[in-house]
Amino acid sequence: MAAEITRAKETTRQRAARLARTFGPWLVAALIVLVILRRVRPAEIAAAVRAGHVGRVVPVAVAFAVAQLITMSTADWLIVRAILPSVRWREIAPVKAGVTTVQSVAWVATQGAYAAWISRATGIGIRNAAGVFLAFGLCDWTAGTFVISCALWITRPQAPLFLYVAAPTCFAILVVVLATLRRRPLDPHGEAGVVRVLQAIPRRAYFASALARVGSATVVLTTTWAAMRAFGMPIPFGVVAAYAPLLLAIGSLPISVGGFGAVQGAWLVYTPWAPAAQILAFQFTWNLLQMAGQLARGLPFVKRVVVGVTAGSPKAPPR
Repeated sequence: MAAEITRAKETTRQRAARLARTFGPWLVAALIVLVILRRVRPAEIAAAVRAGHVGRVVPVAVAFAVAQLITMSTADWLIVRAILPSVRWREIAPVKAGVTTVQSVAWVATQGAYAAWISRATGIGIRNAAGVFLAFGLCDWTAGTFVISCALWITRPQAPLFLYVAAPTCFAILVVVLATLRRRPLDPHGEAGVVRVLQAIPRRAYFASALARVGSATVVLTTTWAAMRAFGMPIPFGVVAAYAPLLLAIGSLPISVGGFGAVQGAWLVYTPWAPAAQILAFQFTWNLLQMAGQLARGLPFVKRVVVGVTAGSPKAPPR
């Protein structure tokens, strides 16, 4: 009897967890949007969109779409080729473009399609693909904390004091981790393990990828700042550089639907330098133009991603 009650409780907890995962992000997004709309009326946001110079932002969005694809594809390729030397840049770039297009129209895909392509099209299995993605993340955070640190200490914007300490501290920790990982050769088609993949990547590949991601982060913050100025928001470059990587990180967290709501709320960090209605109008315009650019550059390659995922080699290393 006690065992049956315990199983019933576990089932109830599992059901509650499933409901939280399914509806939690929608609830968070709705709550944040309600809070924002209590502060800024939709009519004010619409008026700010009409008053902004949308046409001047379009060329910046085009430059962003091209430059970001080049830098991020290069950064990913530097990690992937350390495990699979036969993979070439021209194989990664189209997949990266196609995957970001899928993400633009289906937020639930997140990085799933990219991981599945790496796993199946290369035949290294999902565990090794997870290791590759963890390596991407380590390099991303190394680059991001470096850019934030430089922006803060060079331009000295009016940012919270903890950022001045936390960003360089995190950067130093990540550099130590990447430099001191134990090095062990790996046959990705014969062995499997997330940590094993991290150990197999040479230091030079980690730091080369991180450097390429510094370029990507610089593209993001530079084009965002240029787009703000084109729209009519003269926010200091140092302020944008300090907060842009954090806004990207907030948007990637699974706390709302595709970051909707959470991202808009986070953007209001710029209110000391621009009106809230103008900030939200720009954020909506900039996101829409970025999505259009991702769709334009990636639509020709979506089929390649789908074929690589569905028809790729299903073999995986032994467990």
